[in-house]
Amino acid sequence: MCAERYTATEDLLKLSGRLRLIMAQVDKDVKDVSAKAAVQSDEEEEDEIDEMDGEDVDLSENSDDDAE
Repeated sequence: MCAERYTATEDLLKLSGRLRLIMAQVDKDVKDVSAKAAVQSDEEEEDEIDEMDGEDVDLSENSDDDAE
């Protein structure tokens, strides 16, 4: 009877360890994805700012053409 309990406890500890390992890997992946998303968001924001700057230049060129 004690041997069966020991075996069952050992199996549960193994499963618990595996679960903790999987949870740690998932948490790490979530952090990596969040970090990549933040970097991508920053890059997109910079692209939008660059595009807006380009539009300002285009508007000023159009107003010069109108003045002629």
